[in-house]
Amino acid sequence: MVQTQVARIKRVLVLVGVGLLAVGGWALAQLIFGMGEYPGGTLKVVYKFERPDFGPSIYTMEVKPNRDRFDITETVESKGRKADEIGSGFGPSGAAGAARARFEPRREDIIDLSPLAVLDEKKVELKPNERYLLPDGAVLQTQNEDQIAGVKVIRAIYTHPNYPGQRVLFALADLETSKLLLFPPFLERQKDGKMVNRVTLIEFSYKR
Repeated sequence: MVQTQVARIKRVLVLVGVGLLAVGGWALAQLIFGMGEYPGGTLKVVYKFERPDFGPSIYTMEVKPNRDRFDITETVESKGRKADEIGSGFGPSGAAGAARARFEPRREDIIDLSPLAVLDEKKVELKPNERYLLPDGAVLQTQNEDQIAGVKVIRAIYTHPNYPGQRVLFALADLETSKLLLFPPFLERQKDGKMVNRVTLIEFSYKR
C-alpha cells in the first residue's frame, strides 16, 4: 500500500512493450507544445514540474525503437505524496494525448496561450530579440540565446492584453529539436510577478 510519507513515489503511466507509436505516425504540434512527427531513434527527456503549493515532481519519458514501432515509458516521481496525487499534468492518456491537446483548455483566470498556435501552423523560425505580434493582440518578445540541458534555446516572454498582470516566460528550441519535446525546455507562468507553475527540461538525450 502506498502511504503519504513514502520518500519516493514512482508511477508508471505507460508500460514498456506497448509499442504505442507506429513509425512516422507522430505528426503533432512542433514549435511551442507537443511533438512533431517522430524522426526515429532513441530518446530520453526529463522535466521538473514545480508549483508553490507542492513539492517538485520529476517527469521522465523514454522512447525506444521496437521493430517498426516505438515503446514509450513515462514515469512521474514525487516525494511525500500519494500516487493518485501526482502526475505530469498530462492526464491519464499520457504523453501522446497531451501532445495532441497542445494547449490547456481556456479558463477566464488563466492566460490564453492559443495565439501561439500560429507559430506552429506557419512554422515560424524564431530569432533573438524580435517582437512577434500574434492573434488577439498577444505578443511574443524573444530575448537572448541560451542553453538548457545541452539544448540551444531562445528566451522569450509572452503576454496577452486580456490577462493583465500575467505573463509566460519561455525558452524555445529550434523546430527540429522541438519535434522531440513535449514541452518547451522552460516554461514559467507568472501572475502579479509570482510563479504559478514552472516546467524545466533537466535532461535530454537523443540518438538516431
